[in-house]
Amino acid sequence: MNIKIIDVHAHQGKWFILTHKTGISDILAIMRNYEIEKAVLSSSLAIINDPEAGNRDLAQTVKNQPELFAYLMLNPNYMDLSLREMARYLPNEKFVGLKLYSEGYIAQPLDCAGHYRFLEVLCEKYPNKNVVLFHCWHESVSKLIGLARSFSGVKFIMGHMGGTEWQEAVHGAAKAENIYLEISSGYPLRSKIEDAVRIAGANKILYGSDLPLLDPASSLGMLVDAEISADAKVRILYGNARNILKLTNP
Repeated sequence: MNIKIIDVHAHQGKWFILTHKTGISDILAIMRNYEIEKAVLSSSLAIINDPEAGNRDLAQTVKNQPELFAYLMLNPNYMDLSLREMARYLPNEKFVGLKLYSEGYIAQPLDCAGHYRFLEVLCEKYPNKNVVLFHCWHESVSKLIGLARSFSGVKFIMGHMGGTEWQEAVHGAAKAENIYLEISSGYPLRSKIEDAVRIAGANKILYGSDLPLLDPASSLGMLVDAEISADAKVRILYGNARNILKLTNP
């Protein structure tokens, strides 16, 4: 398509499941292969094991890589540590916002008291980093919609477009100015992008791949084949993310 691409959902490092090509040189090679200009990473280590070590490693990884930016992973089970991590990394220009999980990885619901506290601090102290990518699946969709009502100053990216509950996610994004849909998923259905554009609008959708867990071809193919305008594809692949994340040209 010869369109610039920003990937808003990528990871650094190995997982507890078998993954392929997880090193940073591998990530950059994948990006070049698919002509992805920029990617925003979260640390796999921070998500599944050690938030402090994972965020530290990620900060070093993205420091001298103009193509790479970072989300700060926080865990509400470690509140004091997480608040220190916010103070340490959110002033860093390479960190664009937060990455938050729920249920399986942290044994806390998406709308838990800890996440509320993180969002309060984000709005109070770091309003210029007001982007939060939530891993969002199943019942998490309705909970994120509730959080978006409570924190109108935060831009919520609904990871995986809500997974199996993508239709609820699309309608939620249509009703809330601060909810955006990220398209990577194990459900690359033919009509998803067309329905999302029709209901929520192209300006509410962001390209993400979930690499290296998923190959970018899955979400790219779903978008390239979608029967939407060329302008809508440009917005989804590049323009929306650049504006929301305040990314500058390399």
